[in-house]
Amino acid sequence: MRRWDIDAYRQLQARNTAARKSTRGTSLHTAGGTTFLEARLRLNHSLGRPSRMDEFFEHTHTRKEDRTQWVDEHSRKTKAAIEAGVIDPSPVSEESIWIETVGEVRDSSMVRPPVDGSTTTTNIDVLDLRERITILNRKVEQHATKYRELENRYQKEKREWQQTVESLHEDLNTSNSLMDQFSHQLSSLTEL
Repeated sequence: MRRWDIDAYRQLQARNTAARKSTRGTSLHTAGGTTFLEARLRLNHSLGRPSRMDEFFEHTHTRKEDRTQWVDEHSRKTKAAIEAGVIDPSPVSEESIWIETVGEVRDSSMVRPPVDGSTTTTNIDVLDLRERITILNRKVEQHATKYRELENRYQKEKREWQQTVESLHEDLNTSNSLMDQFSHQLSSLTEL
């Protein structure tokens, strides 16, 4: 099956087509092929603390060689509007977060958890949730790796102990056989 014949690719294609037709304006940034989530995590790491949304916006919309130069006029105006309190982060539905993170509900084993309180959240909350998911996924992978290492070590030590027991068993059988031979030789000498 070709890559473009699968539903996931068609969904990505539809999303990208819609983004290109968007009337919201340009979306120049300096993150390149890095996802915003990964760029945010890197910025957090370099700062040694969680970055604020305005810091992250500035980091991804100013030129790397000169952080005082914006990548375009739209980015500069957006930052000024945010600072002036004119623009609030647009709300994002919990449903869209769920679908983006987990995917559409495909069968009864994937049940969406109930949402308490408000059914919308800000982009800052979404980014924080995504960061937490990424961090938790990394921790799960670290624990899985540690478990595999311990399991491999256990299996190796188990094989070594089994080989030691088999070797001791063979030595015991050899010793018993030699004892039997010695005993027969001794009894034949005593009969003389």
